[in-house]
Amino acid sequence: MLGDKFIRLLALIVLCGLVYYFSYDQGRRNWQPKIERLEQTIQVKDRSLQAMAAEIHALKEDLRQAGSGAAPSSGPAAEDSERITVRLESSRIMFDRRVVLTCLSIERAAREALLQVNMLHEDKILLEKVKLGQGLRFSLDGVDYALVLDQIQSSFVTIQLIRLN
Repeated sequence: MLGDKFIRLLALIVLCGLVYYFSYDQGRRNWQPKIERLEQTIQVKDRSLQAMAAEIHALKEDLRQAGSGAAPSSGPAAEDSERITVRLESSRIMFDRRVVLTCLSIERAAREALLQVNMLHEDKILLEKVKLGQGLRFSLDGVDYALVLDQIQSSFVTIQLIRLN
């Protein structure tokens, strides 16, 4: 009789354990689609913020040029400094299709990004991990430039292109 009660108690404990385990697993599966939707929403909002920041920057440039009476510049070589936004694992073509800037990876915790500069006409590739505030130097047609990592987000980086001479 005592053994029978013990077996029933043990079976009840095992049954409760199984119910808890399967309900926990089911709850975790139910949350997965919601988490994925939230991550997609974050990416969409990052893209829209990036577009708004680029538009604001362009409007500020237009206002600055209108105030100084200068004609709008035709590209990054005409200015001493320009901000460029590059999305993760995508490229920006610069200098009349002579240079391609690519952001290969972003490490927000370490505050650094892996950048690649491909100089198409010279068959030269520069690959460097750049920390926030530091730069990657290169030369094009005898003019020295620096790409300074200005801002890091989860899906893009903002780089300041600076003409050195």
